[in-house]
Amino acid sequence: MRAEGRNGTVDLVGTHASVRATLPRVSYRLDGSRRVLAPTRLDGPAEGPWTAEDDHLRLALATRPAGRGPEAGLLVRLTVTILGGTPLRLDDAVLLATGGPGGLELGAGPGSWSLYRNGWSSWANARPFRMPETDSDPWLFNVRHATLDPETRRSGEPGRFRSELVAGLTDLASGASLVLGFVGGARCLSVVDLGVDLPGDRLDDDDDPTGGRLAELAATCRFDGITATPGTTVTTEDLLVADGPDAPDLLEGWAAALGAAQGARVPARPPHGWCSWYYHHGKVTETDVRRALAAADGVAADIPLGYVMVDDGHQAAVGDWLTTNAKFPSGLAALASSITATGRDAGIWLAPFIVDPDSDVAAAHPEWVLADEAGDPVTALWHPKWNRRRAQLALDCTRPDVQAHLEGLARTLRHDWGYRVLKLDFCFAAALPGRRDDATMTRAEALRAGLDAIRRGAGDDAVLIGCGLPLGPAVGVVDGMRIGADVAPTWGGRIGRWATSDQGGLSTRIAMRNTLTRAFLHGHLWANDPDCVMVRTDRTRLTEAEVRFLVAAVALTDGMIVSSDRLDLVPPERLDLLRLAHELAGGHCRVADLMQGPEPTTVVSTKAHEVLWGHFHWGDHPARAHVTLAGPEWERLGLRVPETVVEAFTGEALPVRDGRVALGVLDPHDVRILRLPR
Repeated sequence: MRAEGRNGTVDLVGTHASVRATLPRVSYRLDGSRRVLAPTRLDGPAEGPWTAEDDHLRLALATRPAGRGPEAGLLVRLTVTILGGTPLRLDDAVLLATGGPGGLELGAGPGSWSLYRNGWSSWANARPFRMPETDSDPWLFNVRHATLDPETRRSGEPGRFRSELVAGLTDLASGASLVLGFVGGARCLSVVDLGVDLPGDRLDDDDDPTGGRLAELAATCRFDGITATPGTTVTTEDLLVADGPDAPDLLEGWAAALGAAQGARVPARPPHGWCSWYYHHGKVTETDVRRALAAADGVAADIPLGYVMVDDGHQAAVGDWLTTNAKFPSGLAALASSITATGRDAGIWLAPFIVDPDSDVAAAHPEWVLADEAGDPVTALWHPKWNRRRAQLALDCTRPDVQAHLEGLARTLRHDWGYRVLKLDFCFAAALPGRRDDATMTRAEALRAGLDAIRRGAGDDAVLIGCGLPLGPAVGVVDGMRIGADVAPTWGGRIGRWATSDQGGLSTRIAMRNTLTRAFLHGHLWANDPDCVMVRTDRTRLTEAEVRFLVAAVALTDGMIVSSDRLDLVPPERLDLLRLAHELAGGHCRVADLMQGPEPTTVVSTKAHEVLWGHFHWGDHPARAHVTLAGPEWERLGLRVPETVVEAFTGEALPVRDGRVALGVLDPHDVRILRLPR
């Protein structure tokens, strides 16, 4: 891909896709008045950089190759310099914006486009959308608060989409693809907007052969109203724009670029262990954890459980993390000592950036709480199990004293008490809108400051697992990251899908969808945490097929494998499924049909001595299925077609006839995995 200045605008020209006639724009506030510098033309040579200015801002747009060869794409950066003699507040910086006929050249047109739309945080929905679809925010308040950035609400109109941090676009007819992804997230939160006018909607011609017309394509960094003084220069995150014949490859290339740019912490192998949450929840006791420890050395002694984690339920109050409640009479330091004596790491859960209003820390330090523009405390969320009467509040992580508190907290947990694995939950609170102590820091920088303080306190050898965390600011700090909603002892029915707009809540179905659609992040940004693998038969309504589905999704994507069952009550055949998950893990995952629909069906994991071919059945009714060992995906593998293949769950040898493997009738929400020797 190359950049060309033409007629006062910039074209980004590729082999498979081109973005034409782009222009930047920046919104800001001066003396309370909202203004926008939106040039209609740029000055500069054909190769750039290109500039524009008004009385208060100067913009400079520049591009450079993202790597060797045109297939590596371009990095786009916008630099903003404050002119004049008056401080101002910077809001949004749009690096590129285009629209109208010819603004985006990709295949036959919007009628055959599929957009990969990424969500804000760990729990947020990530999946492909076709252009006539509607992408609406969930109306259920607790899901909305936990998964959405309040500053980036979606319109809910057909053909209007907003993706966080990265977006991928494919022409399904030809395979031609484009990715726009920010190669950095520690300075700014970012979004990519795509709007298409659909036939019969905003277009007069109902028979438009392209299936619509581009209304807008824009990539934006958010400066969140920071104060900028005259003479100050700020830069956006770099934006990677790359085209190619395959969207999954482009998305993985973007993830690799972001990880390299921001110093990602990628473990040699993903952490694995046991967590108290999904069996005991907030009622967990010291006895429960010690029982799990005994089971890990007993019936599950041959199952890798590298850590044992005390999840939510140990603290006296949310925010008072070093004060243990009466359910842990020995204290958490003694419990950590018992865990580490078995050769395992001790793990502990905390939500470091929120405080309950009735906590000791909130009473002692009300000035630590993030305030809104009116000076009122910012509500992070309301968790009725923590406080039925009052909502939890967010901390202002730009304050040096809050950073010192977080650093000291992590140091105590890691170095004094012995907890090497720290699960950091509800971290989005640190990036909520508000009036911060340091008015020059963006929301992303505030969140990153809090994360960095915890890393300093915990030390380099600690394992930090992010949860409820916006993705970009976390790269380079966390070792593992939740990439989907919470699993549940239920699959997730139609009522739940309606209540959450199919975007979150407690749902194994939605959790496993994100496990597949965000698989390309793994090994580049962190170790993916798909959430716990529940194989139990008590306290669950998951069918045997759904348990297989959960095991297969986690294993084939090679993320963290974490148990959360009463292992002493799990039947031997179900413990075998947990063992199988570890056996199947370790490959490089590719979701072959990522862009084809909302729920991928074909997942291929390549290992040193075998290839695992997973076929996932998402339907609510039994269905006959088969796998065809032919076509582009098969050709990528370079394997010969065998006479028989072994199915991983049953061990059955299945015949291959004319390149097809009949899988039989799959139950609702079932899976089959073929083991193909290399």
